[in-house]
Amino acid sequence: MRQNDRLCQKSRGMHDLESHQYLRDLESLSNNFDLPMIYLDNEICSKKVCSMVRQDNFLYRDTNHLTVYGSSVVSKPIAFVVQKRLNELDLEPRAP
Repeated sequence: MRQNDRLCQKSRGMHDLESHQYLRDLESLSNNFDLPMIYLDNEICSKKVCSMVRQDNFLYRDTNHLTVYGSSVVSKPIAFVVQKRLNELDLEPRAP
């Protein structure tokens, strides 16, 4: 894994440049539908590098899908924003 670590990462600057347009589109949708925008880049990337690997665990199983570990990394900020929104709407989450 360590030998291929450099192949599984890109610079944060390149990531930000590549994601700029689709983030603008998502922000527009967020504003149009009054939904909170959840930014996950800081969960996946450091200030310098975005990597598919964290602490010897893969975050992605391919270029577009998270592993179970990757899903657990991003689920915390998503759950926080969803709970905050439910509180604002004075709604309680339903039990499954």
